[in-house]
Amino acid sequence: MSPTRLKRSFLQASSSLFLNLAGAFMDAGTRARTRKSLYALDDHMLKDMGISRSDIDRIANGKVR
Repeated sequence: MSPTRLKRSFLQASSSLFLNLAGAFMDAGTRARTRKSLYALDDHMLKDMGISRSDIDRIANGKVR
């Protein structure tokens, strides 16, 4: 394999890894903000939306029934 092709494939793999890591951090931030926002609501507001405090982590993780 030529040095140019090797560099190109390395850069493509590196950028793909970076995008995967960036996506994971953005997802973690979104989950944290969702969790924080829902925990800030009182029990009556949560009940009006049809959820309970025990549902918050599941909802923030995207595992909705």
